[in-house]
Amino acid sequence: MFNAFTNYIEFATENLSQYATLSTAIVCTSTGLITWLAGLSLARLTTAAVGGFVACFVTYLFFTQNIELLALATVTGVALGLVIEVLLSYSLGCTTFGYNLSIAFMTALSGSALVLTGITLLLFLKGSEPLKHINMNRKFYTTVLFAMIVFGTFEQLIFCKRKTTPVGRKKHTRSATEVEASQKSSWRNK
Repeated sequence: MFNAFTNYIEFATENLSQYATLSTAIVCTSTGLITWLAGLSLARLTTAAVGGFVACFVTYLFFTQNIELLALATVTGVALGLVIEVLLSYSLGCTTFGYNLSIAFMTALSGSALVLTGITLLLFLKGSEPLKHINMNRKFYTTVLFAMIVFGTFEQLIFCKRKTTPVGRKKHTRSATEVEASQKSSWRNK
């Protein structure tokens, strides 16, 4: 599977112009860094962006290079990313630890993949052969990817905390007509 993925990246770099490859690499790397390190604090934005990038990339690699179909796939991916985030927020509750953990893990995973893809494209433009090195050292790069995912997840849980409220505590509200009894003892209360 690792070889298949690197073969698709090599196919994409051979068919894109130098400027298209450079702009794709810069966008993948910068968006990947933001998603990897701050995805939890921008949950809807990052899930929409990741959905769009993944749909565009997969459509380009596996199906077509037609610009209109790529745009349609990107819009579909953005909508799918937003739907996944909304479903998670409604099923888990958007202020729970489970929601924070799942969004942090998903954005760390996708951000790590985008960063590594962008860096690979930049190295490919430089003239080096990163795909050959990646294929020869699969275990190392798999370990790097796993470490990036774990670090990104924990970093987001520590620094990008979303407001969490305990489930059992609910503030009791009083209606406007209720009057609170005074605790003071006064000559008027007697």
